[in-house]
Amino acid sequence: MGVYEEALSSKNIASKVLLPLIEFEFGFMGLDSPELIQSKEHRKQLERIFAICKKHSWTTFDEIRSKGKNPYFRISKNGFVEIYKIAGPFEDERKNNWANLLLERTGKKGGYMGNKEKTEDKVLDLLEKENKWLSVSDMCLKLRLLPSIVRESVRVLQKSKTLQQKRLGKTIFWKIG
Repeated sequence: MGVYEEALSSKNIASKVLLPLIEFEFGFMGLDSPELIQSKEHRKQLERIFAICKKHSWTTFDEIRSKGKNPYFRISKNGFVEIYKIAGPFEDERKNNWANLLLERTGKKGGYMGNKEKTEDKVLDLLEKENKWLSVSDMCLKLRLLPSIVRESVRVLQKSKTLQQKRLGKTIFWKIG
């Protein structure tokens, strides 16, 4: 039996194969859940990885999808929790910090509840306190909130002309403006 077949039959083996793949190949930092996108030339490899994840109920959807011309899939939050608990931690400490954020937030909803402080206020307080340019990922790690929550608050603040932005490469940074 090869590694592929063993990974299909054992969550333990699958987790130990997937964790380094997540660390090195998956989009991970700055996302709510790990995402693997490949060129169409690598579709067969992607299909094998997807089959392992699907077999263990670790995917967010039932089939590989496309972003433009490139195939991709995501590992569910609960799937990531299971993989990380079996095979973690990562070698990269920053990725472990992000993994811990995902573990903390799994099963929680929203950035605030009821009469608690709104996420927009948390973002503004953080940017004022830090007094420097921060990316959404930086804000997420400091506020212990997922990117989808922080991005929505940043959009609201940007529309109200409260924030300035600057781009360095692919990353957008924000500060009170």
